[in-house]
Amino acid sequence: MVLGGVVQREELACSGPIAAASVARYHADVAVIGAAGVSARSGITELEDDVAEINRQMMERSDAVMVIADGSKLGSVARAAVSPMTSVNTLVTDKSAKPAELEAVRALGIRVVLTGSEGG
Repeated sequence: MVLGGVVQREELACSGPIAAASVARYHADVAVIGAAGVSARSGITELEDDVAEINRQMMERSDAVMVIADGSKLGSVARAAVSPMTSVNTLVTDKSAKPAELEAVRALGIRVVLTGSEGG
């Protein structure tokens, strides 16, 4: 499904009032979102506030949240807050993620799935 609105080509994301209105019409079993930053301490963050807002709205309208981010994003914090890490059920990342950050995420009760390859 594509939401419509302003397309952030490099992020492969939609934002703006049209995207927000589209999200408001749906409920998801699982929200699958990407992130510019994933930190046990600072949570999920994005580069742009309008993208962060759409992610927040979709998370609120979902039963569960899965974040997909390559290992380079773990421990990073971008400028726009999306949510605390405790809002996430599952984190999917690769083996390049920092072990200490993975352990901190697991300590919050979040399921961590490591893919077989290293990202970046």
